[in-house]
This record gives sequence, C-alpha cells and structure tokens, in this order.
Amino acid sequence: MPEQGDIERADWPAWLALRRVPGVGNVVYRELLTHFPSPREALRASVRDLRAAGVAEGVAEQIAGFADWAAVEGELAALTKLGARLVTRTDPEYPERLAQIHDPPPFLYVQGHFAPEDRLAIAIVGARSASRYGRRGAQLGPRSGRVRPERGERLGARRRCAGPRGRVGGRRAHDCRIGVGS
Repeated sequence: MPEQGDIERADWPAWLALRRVPGVGNVVYRELLTHFPSPREALRASVRDLRAAGVAEGVAEQIAGFADWAAVEGELAALTKLGARLVTRTDPEYPERLAQIHDPPPFLYVQGHFAPEDRLAIAIVGARSASRYGRRGAQLGPRSGRVRPERGERLGARRRCAGPRGRVGGRRAHDCRIGVGS
C-alpha cells in the first residue's frame, strides 16, 4: 500500500499543471479546490463544470485544454535535481498561518524540513534593487532569530540572517531556476 507522501508526490504534476494555466492565480486556484476534490479533477473537468465553479470562460477553456505536460515534467526534474519537494495546501506540513492569508499560494517549493519554531517565522520578500529601508529591515530582522528570507541573495538578507541567531530558510522557485506559470 502506498504511503501518504507517495500519494501526494503522484499528484504533484496536476498541482504544477493547474498553476501553469494562464489566469489561474492563487485566488482562482483556491476556488477550484473548493469545487473539485483535487487539481487533477479540476484539470479533468469540462468547460461547463469549470464555468459552474465560477471560472471565467477563457480560463475554463485553458484548463480543460491544458497540454503543456513537457513543461511540468521539466519542473519536476528541476525539483528532483535540487532535492526539493512540493508542500501543497492539503499537506499537513503547509504553514498554518500562511493558509490564513487572503490569497495563499497553492503550494510551496521546499528544500529541507520545517522546524517547530518556524511557526513564528516571517519571510522577507525582496526585489532585485532593494531600497535602503528594505536592506535595513533585513539587517534588523534577524535579531529575533526568526527570519526566513525568500529571495535573500538579492537583498543580501541570507548573509545577514545567517548571523548568530538567524536561521536561513526557503527559497522561491525563481531563485532555484524552476520555471513557474504566468
């Protein structure tokens, strides 16, 4: 009998595919998960069923006609190469507080594991050209010992957070060179 992690891993292609559909952002994805048992079922749904779930006609047609499985396979290969995995909204490991925001991502790319103290972590999401204020915030945050930069190289936050009390955490797909949908 397959273990829970194996079942979830078998569903990763559908999770990734649905996110690659133009027009399926975090909010539409969440709505689809309320109307269909899984992303796989949403991808199998007819345009009529997708429209009944509140999806705009053009997006419903894109979902029903999704065929870019080669890109999904490439993304899965990149995850494997990096030793990363998906933590989906249905995974017990998905951060509880992240699930409470207005438009939580349907899944996270994760390397390593979450620690119990991560429930108190914050994320620094930066830009390629961080402002002086942003750089200062990245520098001050680690004093709490709970900073997890997402795009740290661009802010210099990874270096600042790896100080004596900081713990460096996750990275976004863009930093891992994993392609993501529009």
